[in-house]
Amino acid sequence: MTANSKNLRILVVDDNQDGADSLARVIRLWGHDVHTAYDESAVDLATSLRPDVILLDIAMPRMDGHHVARRIRERTPADAPLIIAITGFHDETARQRALDAGFDDYLIKPVDLTTLGRLLSTRQQGSPGI
Repeated sequence: MTANSKNLRILVVDDNQDGADSLARVIRLWGHDVHTAYDESAVDLATSLRPDVILLDIAMPRMDGHHVARRIRERTPADAPLIIAITGFHDETARQRALDAGFDDYLIKPVDLTTLGRLLSTRQQGSPGI
């Protein structure tokens, strides 16, 4: 971390609890404040927590990640979080649908930690987005 960077508040959302918890553990090792949610309760948590970054699974059973992202975007102020899709869908149509739903970026599972680290580092440096 550089002198200009800061620890981020990150929300990891995935209905696969083991996957969410594992990713959260790794990100905590990088020095960030990490919270987890396993369903659409992420909308309320994001509203109260005001995370810098949300890592959001798309394929969730009751409310998919597209709807969660839209609701978070509706509720967050101008300093909106960076929302990154974390998904097993890897075709261009799925990627475009996610971006249209309000995601800022799109990562394929299993998440490449180098790429994720780069995205978080960019946010740490105060960049508004990717």
